[in-house]
Amino acid sequence: TRVEFVCGNITDAVSVERAVHECDIIIHTAAQQPFAPLASRAQFHAVNVGGTENLLRAFKPTPGSRFLLLSTINGHGLPPPRGTNAESALAYSGDRYSDSKVAGERSAWRFARERDIPITVIRPACTFGPRSYAWTIQPLERIRRGMPVMLGTGRGTCNPIYIDNLVDLIVTSLRRDVAIDQAFIGSDGIGVEWRDFFGCYARMCGRSLRSIPMLVAQSLARASTLLERVTGRPGPVARSSVQFYSHRVTFNVEENSRVLGHSPSVSFAEGMRRTEQWLRAGELI
Repeated sequence: TRVEFVCGNITDAVSVERAVHECDIIIHTAAQQPFAPLASRAQFHAVNVGGTENLLRAFKPTPGSRFLLLSTINGHGLPPPRGTNAESALAYSGDRYSDSKVAGERSAWRFARERDIPITVIRPACTFGPRSYAWTIQPLERIRRGMPVMLGTGRGTCNPIYIDNLVDLIVTSLRRDVAIDQAFIGSDGIGVEWRDFFGCYARMCGRSLRSIPMLVAQSLARASTLLERVTGRPGPVARSSVQFYSHRVTFNVEENSRVLGHSPSVSFAEGMRRTEQWLRAGELI
């Protein structure tokens, strides 16, 4: 299979048009990520909203073409309501990353309606596995350095998805027309306590888990909110992070099986086993 690489910037409409020229299928994964601590709200908006709109403007749908957008489970609010599924409402939470993804997704639905673009949205959860920076490499590095990765006792709920399961969900939704104009939650449908999720990495590298006491985290979050109001920059612990790591909600992924006939093929335990195998092969642990 011939692969062509096109360099550009998603905020530059000209380079986006060049990149998607004659493309029948677009899988939009580009985003200003939440682990960019110095990114301003304007930067998040430019990439996650403006960049999405550039792609949609450049896309020229033809019979059989598709536009697939990767959004985020955080679009359902922080904390999300219990029983949240893909049909649940999107909600702004005050978190700069999450709010920009909500705005970008809402803009995508509007463009799709106005321009008759066949769109599918997948809202990934905590995607772990080989090459995952946010949910594998970064927490592993923090644990190895003796830095905290949890808030409180780590009893909040992580909604994980192994990377192979997410890729399979993407491919399945592209192959089935019933996925057009539909949204899906990209999760393995299980809730894992953060102490167990991060505990897997701690066992891999023979370290203990450290955490920030919840009362300390809440105090830091209040101070961070005030700091952001004054400087426009986030503080050390965002209020949204406290909500994200302390909620006890497991997302409902029933639509994945009901609409697509899709269920995760790799269990959480097997996903972590494969992740450890990859980390050891790369001498990362």
